[in-house]
Parts: sequence; C-alpha cells; structure tokens
Amino acid sequence: MATAAARRYSRAVFDLAQEEGQVEEWRGRLSVLRDVLSDESVAAVLTNPTIAAGMRMELISVPSNALDEESVNLAKLLIESNRVTSA
Repeated sequence: MATAAARRYSRAVFDLAQEEGQVEEWRGRLSVLRDVLSDESVAAVLTNPTIAAGMRMELISVPSNALDEESVNLAKLLIESNRVTSA
C-alpha cells in the first residue's frame, strides 16, 4: 500500500501533468523512472548513506537516454528527501 508521502508525490505529479496537458508523457517518464530506481545496483547506490546526497544526485544526473530532465529533477527530489528505497 502506498504511504502518505507517496500519495502526496503522486498527486503533485498528476496535478502538474494535468495542468501542462502532459499526462501521457508523465506516465511514460514515471514508468522509466520506476524501472531505473528499482534496479538493484542503482538502488544500492542511491540509498547508500555513506555516499553524500549531493553525490547521489550528481550520479542520477549523468546524461542518459533513459531519463529526461523532468525525470532527473524528480529523482533528485526523491533522493534529497530520502524517498528512494531499495528492494
């Protein structure tokens, strides 16, 4: 079951997507972001408390074909607020 924080983040993203008329685009972004963050090796790094949050945010910012700028910004927010979890 989703936590209260997860529901708030979901609602905020959905409201933004609706406001911008980009619900389908955000659906795709969230799907890709979920896949990236659920990768065991990625999650192990992004949840590692011995790696500074700033460094973890830099790592997720490395240019790739997987995440666009909006997805990276959301990932950074999740990292900064300790909302990335390992499996």
